[in-house]
Amino acid sequence: MTDPYDRDKIIAKVRDVIEIEIRKQGDEPGGGYVGTGYSGEHSLLIDGGIDLTPVATAAFDALIEAWGPPW
Repeated sequence: MTDPYDRDKIIAKVRDVIEIEIRKQGDEPGGGYVGTGYSGEHSLLIDGGIDLTPVATAAFDALIEAWGPPW
């Protein structure tokens, strides 16, 4: 059975929007440090608090975009 969705593409999109949102928060005054992790691509170092609501919102929006209408 084939998957009607490109799973790897959706995972990459969700990962990218999460990274963008976390980096955005790191750029805000008092946002803490957000840098590239030691293990390379798709790895972040975070030193400070992160508000997970915007991160979850970005991930949700990416999923809706991938799975939304037209069905």
